[in-house]
Amino acid sequence: MLVKEVLKLHENGCLPVIRSGIGGFGVGSEFTWNTVGYFGYRFTTSITGLLGYQALMDAVLWAIINKR
Repeated sequence: MLVKEVLKLHENGCLPVIRSGIGGFGVGSEFTWNTVGYFGYRFTTSITGLLGYQALMDAVLWAIINKR
């Protein structure tokens, strides 16, 4: 799987995260992709809260959606 992650902790404690990946390529599945977006806040150096959404798609679901 190929993954790219962008993570930047701002001075005010805000933590936006974007992560995407593609995979499959005939190993375990034909093709998959996913994208995740999080927004977090660092309360202390050891406590961070995150809230986010993940979209996951594989070749079978993609074919069902585009079968119109």
